[in-house]
Amino acid sequence: MKSARMRHVSSLGLSFAACALAPKVWGQAAPPAPPPTAPVTVAAPATPPAPEPPKYPITTISGFVEAAYHVSLDDSGNAGALPFRAYDTANGLQLHSAHLQVKHQATEHVAGQIEFEAGSDAAVNNVTHVAGQTSPTGQLFDVLEAFGTYSNSGITLTAGKFVTYEGIEVVPGPSNPTITRGFLYFLAEPITHVGAKLHYATGPLDVGVGLVNGWDTHGTFYTSDNNNQKTIIFRAAATPSPMFFAAVSGTYGVEVPNANVHPRLSLDLTGAVIPNDMITINFQANYGSEKVVADTMGNTVDASWLGFGIQPLIKAGPLSLGARYEYFKDTKGSRTVNPGTAGNLDPSLMNFTITPGYTFDGAFTLRGEFRYDTASEQVFVNATQKHQSTVAISAHYVF
Repeated sequence: MKSARMRHVSSLGLSFAACALAPKVWGQAAPPAPPPTAPVTVAAPATPPAPEPPKYPITTISGFVEAAYHVSLDDSGNAGALPFRAYDTANGLQLHSAHLQVKHQATEHVAGQIEFEAGSDAAVNNVTHVAGQTSPTGQLFDVLEAFGTYSNSGITLTAGKFVTYEGIEVVPGPSNPTITRGFLYFLAEPITHVGAKLHYATGPLDVGVGLVNGWDTHGTFYTSDNNNQKTIIFRAAATPSPMFFAAVSGTYGVEVPNANVHPRLSLDLTGAVIPNDMITINFQANYGSEKVVADTMGNTVDASWLGFGIQPLIKAGPLSLGARYEYFKDTKGSRTVNPGTAGNLDPSLMNFTITPGYTFDGAFTLRGEFRYDTASEQVFVNATQKHQSTVAISAHYVF
């Protein structure tokens, strides 16, 4: 019996204990819900202010200074101009150019530009060059360009003096892959024109046509023509991608002094392949023709020329490496032999050029150059050799 009671008391105790714990276990309130989270508001990016329209008139000034030392590695016996070179002497220091460009934008559509050249290059540009021969005057100043423009809806009208459509190389030295200019620059194409041209550009295409004074008079200080005839210039170009462009350009007109016969034709293909930001491969091909006087009796012959070249340029930071290979064939000698003897020689010329350089702080550049010229006739070193070798060191500052 005692045992049964004890069991009963124990049962009651357990029941009581369970009842006593029930409020703590089963009656415990649920934890309070967290306070509601305020919605996150993401601010819209600020709209950049619209650029202010340009305030006209706008005037910009730029330019450069270029000097060089040229040395002939052959026994030239003089320090005069090298044959078939535009601006280079056999031995000596040269202030090639002190160049100043002023551009004035009067309105959105109307602008004017003037470029002045002073130095030995200007002395060459100031004279007529015929058959690759020049006699630089003491006039060390030239107005390279001076023109006004009106532009609207892709059409640009230009009137005054301006550079030619043709060729890879240009008058300002720092813009070229090499220090010296090639044969095509001096023999196969004009440099500047005086006249007017109309140009149209839309998307990747651009075309132009103009009426100008003849070439080989491009450098005369008074910008006059050498006859009563005018020359037509033209261009058609395409840039289908940033990696390639090509342009066909040319001139057609009478270039014989004091004559109205025997027009000259020059056709030029110039372009570039640009595989990346470091490499540009420029290329050019040129064909020309005209009748020239072959003897003292006034007889004429059909003369023509053909040339092509490639000029790669590699840039890696401040380092640069320019090069040139060029070939020029002058059938009947109209571009390389003095007038009166044309027709007696058919020279062909080649040049190989390499030009490393380094630019300090993006403005001051030092370049060195080795160049080797070769010909099928004895036209170099006082007409005694078929080759000539030169080296040059140049410095230019661009602002």
